[in-house]
Amino acid sequence: MRIPFVSPTPGLDPAKGPVRPNAKPAGGADDAADESVHVRVSAKSRELSIASEGDIDAAKVSRLKASIEAGTFRIDAREIAERIARGG
Repeated sequence: MRIPFVSPTPGLDPAKGPVRPNAKPAGGADDAADESVHVRVSAKSRELSIASEGDIDAAKVSRLKASIEAGTFRIDAREIAERIARGG
């Protein structure tokens, strides 16, 4: 059986996986500082979130936002895993 030639998928390097345009090679010490992530949350998503969570602790949100912007926010993977294991 003969397999016909198929042109490669644009943006995909079979040896390396997906390729992002203008992507910097991984491994630099300042990789996280050079990239920013933008997330858009729809109005409906906000509405559902507020309805399901109840009151929002504005002070806590402000502290977390400041910590993230300052680059001092740290994620405790162990705590997250323990909460998932406890079902909450």
